[in-house]
Amino acid sequence: MKKIILYILLLTILGCTNSNSKKECNIKNTIDYSIKQFPNKWEKLTKIDSEYVIFKPCDEANSNFSLYQENKIWILAHEQGHETYFDTLIKIVERNNDFTLYLKPEYGKGIKQIFITSYKNNVAHWKCDFETDKFDEYCVSSKGISQYKTIKQPCRECWDEHICNEKEKELDQYFNVKLYKDIDTIVSINYLETDLIRLSDFNYQRKSFDIDENKLISENDSFKLIIESSKFDTTKHSLSFSSSHKGILERIDNHKIYGTDGNVPVRIIKNIQIEYANDTLIFPINEIEDLYEPNLELTRIYQTNNGRIIIWMSNSDGAGGYYVIWIIKNYKIQKRIIGYGF
Repeated sequence: MKKIILYILLLTILGCTNSNSKKECNIKNTIDYSIKQFPNKWEKLTKIDSEYVIFKPCDEANSNFSLYQENKIWILAHEQGHETYFDTLIKIVERNNDFTLYLKPEYGKGIKQIFITSYKNNVAHWKCDFETDKFDEYCVSSKGISQYKTIKQPCRECWDEHICNEKEKELDQYFNVKLYKDIDTIVSINYLETDLIRLSDFNYQRKSFDIDENKLISENDSFKLIIESSKFDTTKHSLSFSSSHKGILERIDNHKIYGTDGNVPVRIIKNIQIEYANDTLIFPINEIEDLYEPNLELTRIYQTNNGRIIIWMSNSDGAGGYYVIWIIKNYKIQKRIIGYGF
């Protein structure tokens, strides 16, 4: 009986040596290793001047892996150059902190195997010799990406000057954000204008600030932002009330009102300015004259990787809540976006 069991085991092991035969290598549709313990995002590391970095080529994607679930099936997406492979994960086998991924390939026949070894400090060696997808590289998991410098290859090393200028203009129209239900994505300015209510946060460095009475000050190495509020003086403005609903304020100085629900506002935004090392941007009156009931303490200030400043205010008297976002680039206001977010 022991000889029979041993014989069956040997047949199973030897049969799996031919990975291109489904009959000879019957890998069950189960995942042996807990998928929750395996990092779901990896990025290729490149050695430059004896230092490992995340290198972003200007004409293609840096090799990266994403593991996600779709209709109860686990998918491994491998973006490499101009191609992306979507393979179905069949099983993960772990031995002494080394991993083997068994996948049903999107292209090609048989079973694709990816060997992940030397896993330490969120870095591992990834290797695959499948007919349609070959690679041999070190990758860092999502947990360790922040430990490595990211270097972007200059656009002009790959493309002509006019093409790079157009690309830079396009980038100015997009933002890395977090939407409702913690969805991280990239959206355009047009999206923010139409669906501002879904915006949860911008995924950029957030700047701190201090509030001294009616003045907000945020100061750092790049700029100094000042936002001032003051009381609304009815004697200095023209108020237009509803003819059909007594006491309901409809317009101030013949413009729309943000921040109140038909009542006379209490506070206004008096001034917004950004001081740079060699210049100062003072917001024109038309950028702030229709905005009332500012909540300075709810202001959010961001600075993007390409130097844009984002100011996001959540203002209200309790009923007429609204969001206002300013996007500033090269000492100029690129866009003002207003929406009812709460």
